[in-house]
Amino acid sequence: MSSANFSPASPPAPIEAEHAQMLTSCIVPTRFAPPELGDQAVERRGLLAKLDAFANRKLTIILGGAGFGKTTLLSQWREQCIAAKGEDVAWLTVGSGEGDLRSFFAYAFESLQRAGVEFGQILPVSLFNTDQVGMLAFVSALVNAIAEHPKNLHLIVDDAHHLTDPLARSALGELLEQSTDNFRVTLAGRQVPAFPVSRLRLREQVGEIGPDLLAFDANETATFFQERVPTPLSMQQLHHVREALEGWPAGMQLLLHALLRHEDSDNLTQLLQHDSGFHEYITENVLSKLSSQQVAFLERLSTVPRFCDRLAEAVTGDENSEQQIQELVQLHLFVSKFELSEGETWYNMHLLFAEPLRTRLAAREADMRECHWRAAAWFAANGFLLDAVGHAKAAGMTSSIDKLIENSPMSLRSLSGLGGMRRIVDAIDPATLTTNSKLLPMGAWTFLLTAQIRRANRWIEFIAPDGDREAILQRQILEAGVALYEDDTPRVRRIAMGLHPADIDQPFLSQCLATELITAAQGAGDYDEADRVTAELASSLRHEKHEMALIVHALGTVSRLETGQALSAEQHGLKVLRQTEAVAGRRSVSSAIAAAFLADAQYELGKFEEARQTLAGRWDMVYWSPPDPMVRGVITQVRLSADLGGPPAAFNLIASVLPRFQGRRSDRAVACLLEERCRLELEQGRLGSVKLTMTALDQLATRNAGNQGFASEIELIWLVTQVRVLLDEDRHQEALAHLKSAREKASSLRRTRSLVTVLLLEAQCHSRLKQMQEADAAAQQAIDLCEAGGLRQSMLRAGAEPVNQLLGRTSKLKLSQELHEFLSAHKRKPNISPVSGVLGADGLLEKLTQREVEIIRLLGQSMSNKRIGATLGIAPATVKWNLQNVFLKLGLNTRYDVLAWMRKAEAASELQSQASR
Repeated sequence: MSSANFSPASPPAPIEAEHAQMLTSCIVPTRFAPPELGDQAVERRGLLAKLDAFANRKLTIILGGAGFGKTTLLSQWREQCIAAKGEDVAWLTVGSGEGDLRSFFAYAFESLQRAGVEFGQILPVSLFNTDQVGMLAFVSALVNAIAEHPKNLHLIVDDAHHLTDPLARSALGELLEQSTDNFRVTLAGRQVPAFPVSRLRLREQVGEIGPDLLAFDANETATFFQERVPTPLSMQQLHHVREALEGWPAGMQLLLHALLRHEDSDNLTQLLQHDSGFHEYITENVLSKLSSQQVAFLERLSTVPRFCDRLAEAVTGDENSEQQIQELVQLHLFVSKFELSEGETWYNMHLLFAEPLRTRLAAREADMRECHWRAAAWFAANGFLLDAVGHAKAAGMTSSIDKLIENSPMSLRSLSGLGGMRRIVDAIDPATLTTNSKLLPMGAWTFLLTAQIRRANRWIEFIAPDGDREAILQRQILEAGVALYEDDTPRVRRIAMGLHPADIDQPFLSQCLATELITAAQGAGDYDEADRVTAELASSLRHEKHEMALIVHALGTVSRLETGQALSAEQHGLKVLRQTEAVAGRRSVSSAIAAAFLADAQYELGKFEEARQTLAGRWDMVYWSPPDPMVRGVITQVRLSADLGGPPAAFNLIASVLPRFQGRRSDRAVACLLEERCRLELEQGRLGSVKLTMTALDQLATRNAGNQGFASEIELIWLVTQVRVLLDEDRHQEALAHLKSAREKASSLRRTRSLVTVLLLEAQCHSRLKQMQEADAAAQQAIDLCEAGGLRQSMLRAGAEPVNQLLGRTSKLKLSQELHEFLSAHKRKPNISPVSGVLGADGLLEKLTQREVEIIRLLGQSMSNKRIGATLGIAPATVKWNLQNVFLKLGLNTRYDVLAWMRKAEAASELQSQASR
């Protein structure tokens, strides 16, 4: 029906208006207007525009949890409707316990009457009946009165989820269905009232705004905090806050209050997590609205912020867990779905919401311990071993871990738990465990993947070498992993002989084995074999989200780069790095490894700034990675330091890193650093230092003579470095002999970048001997390799002389215009001027900007980044960014190193000043 006058089946008897006064005598007057907006309320322009687009729809629904700004948005919308559109607006806030039909009668009548709707002198007597007849009479009275209203009328119902009476909901549905075109309704609440709107949806008469839209976007977040805190938040902090709070407006207001009380806090979300005001808000505005059963369910569930129906039931003991979870989701109580595995729905409880719940549960220590133990048992039974051990420790049952996981399938889904696992196995003596304990391989993997090789070996010793198939497999793959971390890739192949990743059911073990086999193949230059292993797992890896699977993907960057495909390596590396950061976070093991590989490719292409950003903030993670990503990450950092801060910066960095590699007994890493140092020393004319460096490199080459795999690169490094020294001494025939060996070694290992450098050094040697045909042949071969894959820095690393000679022979060589322009732009003269060994006089100070010097001086006053930023009037993130530049320019790693360098530089400058006087 759509007529102006709606009548029920039988007309109700009229009563006098005094009865209407009785109807509204107990109402609360504050229900008919929104709370006043503060002066600093953020205008939700985007949402207001969306509401404006819904203006011609009968019904608009706004859904969101507590504190998502529903009332604020409605208040702004109300003002816009009145001021801009000249509409009459009736406001109704439904209180808790006021959702029955009689209350809705009274409040709706009063709200509409205050908006100017005239009901005349009589009302139907059946309004007092809380049944179907009374409901229809009520709707009839409202429809007829609204139809006579001269203006457009807008009814806003806030907290509509309190409409619990089915008849009250039916009344609202009938009112929407029967009212005339001058009437609109907007409902806001934590969930949709269950009333019939299907026909309105079919007619596209329903507009909806959900919690995703209610959340503050980046601009609204910045606007909210602008000029409200003593020290403005940096863009990085604003991004972090928005991500951590998921755009929750009330959370930002609470954080603002917490910041005003604790101005010097750096960890903003942690500040809010432990703030008493935040806990009070959750208690008063969220938990107080729930039943005692729901609160108890949430408290127990807070011990496992990520859960599925089965886990929730196991932890809480509630057989109706599935229904409880669905109610929480519908109420938008900071519980949302997330992907973990196919076939089962998992949920995530926001950590900020879980913290107050855990605090409440912690007051009942026995209950909390029981929840953790229940969780440990469930995780163990379902293969989440790291989670099981963590919860067992939280339950104070570490002594029972071995028994708990006895029948648990091995399942490592993330390397992010290694830190927690390390703290657990640190306190356990493997000798006290049974030889078939699942904790033995867990402990071994924990120490291995954190580069604690000796401790990993001790745990491996206790795994039965003649036990069941799983124990034998675990031990075999672990021993291959030890060989990998010791950079002994031939031993990896011997140990893993006959094993195939695709034949292993456990994803983690399969991926670890694949990583070992691929790396070993790459060490031997067998990139076809590396690609074959990767292809064997391609289908299973495609949808994998385990970190080890992502590391397998990352190894593809190395294969592409070492076979001369720098452009393809960069593209692949960027894709993998985005995946690792999305799955495991920026500071994860997998992201550090992917970043080391990608930065190497970016540097090769001459993209220094991109390589620097890729490695920024990952130094410690790269250092504890397996040898190959560790070497690539550190050497790229050294080369970046040399390009940005000059040779002195690289010398500083090498001096600080070399002892670490020597202590770890990583000969290849030490050899790479010595090669870089010797090359720079030759450029600088530091011949005395060159002899010392070559002595150390000779010792490494002798110790590793005849080794295969990655260790054989040491011989190649020694040959190339020896050639540089021989060319510097004009011993060309000896240099040619070494170059022949170096070319054979680089070709057999398929190290295309090294081969390019060798070929250009060979061209230089032949050119000096006036053997121009041989020189041109070697140079052309190097050019062809570079043109094919985008190699750039390998050419420049040959040195200034061979590059300049190449440019002088362009009439005889086939050289693309793009490569010619690149080499011409980097044409330079050899730098043979000696430099002082005094830090203050090596020119590094002049490479720093005035801002960087100011930051270092304030750093010397033990100031934090935040205080430095406040002193200089810049954001803390800007301070951090400048410090990263300082680290690169000076070739240093830590704030302490920078301070020590600055003091020496200032002391040296003072000495020079006194000497000049």
